[in-house]
Amino acid sequence: MSQNIRDQKRKLFNNFDPTESLHPDSPFYVDYSSVRLSNEINSLLNNIEYSDTATHQLIIGHRGCGKTTELYRLQQKLEQQDYLVVYCEADKIIDINDVKYTEVLLTIVQHLVQYAKNKEINIETNNRAATLIENLVNSLKTMELSGLEVDAYFLKLNLETKSRPDARREVREALSRTPINLLEVINQYIEQVKQAVQKEIVFIVDNLDRVSRELINERGDTTHDALFIDAADLLTSIKCHVIYTVPTALALSNNGPKLRDKYTHCCTLPMIPVIFRDNTANPEAIEKMKEVVQKRVEEANYTLEEIFADLEILNNFCKLSGGDVRTLLSIVRQTLRSSSNILIDKADAEATVRDLRDSYTRSFSPNSWDKIAEIYKTKTLTQNQEELKLLDNLSILEYRDNEGYWYDVNPVLKQHIKFRSLTGIS
Repeated sequence: MSQNIRDQKRKLFNNFDPTESLHPDSPFYVDYSSVRLSNEINSLLNNIEYSDTATHQLIIGHRGCGKTTELYRLQQKLEQQDYLVVYCEADKIIDINDVKYTEVLLTIVQHLVQYAKNKEINIETNNRAATLIENLVNSLKTMELSGLEVDAYFLKLNLETKSRPDARREVREALSRTPINLLEVINQYIEQVKQAVQKEIVFIVDNLDRVSRELINERGDTTHDALFIDAADLLTSIKCHVIYTVPTALALSNNGPKLRDKYTHCCTLPMIPVIFRDNTANPEAIEKMKEVVQKRVEEANYTLEEIFADLEILNNFCKLSGGDVRTLLSIVRQTLRSSSNILIDKADAEATVRDLRDSYTRSFSPNSWDKIAEIYKTKTLTQNQEELKLLDNLSILEYRDNEGYWYDVNPVLKQHIKFRSLTGIS
């Protein structure tokens, strides 16, 4: 194999990286608004643009539905309209398996002071901010925080709290004891930066939808409730525009309606509806999914016919993805990895689907299949814990049509003999 061919195949393989979110100038971007029946991202933009006061908005959606890609595009639009946008990838600073509001606030302030330093904006640490920092320095002896500049101070706090559970506890306790409110300091810093740049500030706090969901009491409250509902008054007291990503399972839980009471706006990004409620295929949506593959194939200088032995294989991949772009990319990439050559045939495709199917069902509880069969028939949820777990692991997917939101079983699971025996599907 020549080096050129090897490089071409490598490029094709990497074009299907399912972990890569698309920046606004990406040649791979596909606009799904026509099949999603709305452009919810524009509603976030309009709320910011038209509001005279700070907005605190939520974007809700399954992992892999394209939230980050759309938020990158929103960031570009806001910057074109002369907003200062500070983008925070929360999971790079926070341990998403153990998150409280303190870590979110610390992430926001750390990104803000780092921005100020990069732009050579002088943030004055007034008496109250200095007192807060001094109190934390004195309380957190194990972290060696004394003598650090403000940006390095908050960066070290965040790194320590992410890597050390004992440090998280110390910081939470120290912040609860100090008479100076961290939120007050954040808002002082925000005002200073706003005055320096003469722009409105927008924080985008991404990847909080990845926060793990654990029960925390006998009432059935979870870590999601504690962060986004119990601490909502704090998360919405930041005196600038903020957008948070939120887990789908929280929005669909019994406490989900409280989000709309506590935040300015909740925007939901559903899956691409590759099927209709009556279980028939949605040709327009499937064409959009094919476009996802075609753009990546052609960018690597191949044609679809050179990659797929039969284009019906691609059509089936699009249906099996359930409208989840990340799943579609994973299916193609895994099949390319396991195929003996660049051409994907039926046997290669079937092997990938079996592997994916089995990866979903490995953690199923005894009640999972009965619940899955029920949702397939009703297209609705009853908001119990089993359903929320199935939403978390993408066994159940959320869609939207003119009648509202509806739910269906991940198409990969419909290949399983257990599902077929419960539903009578051949």
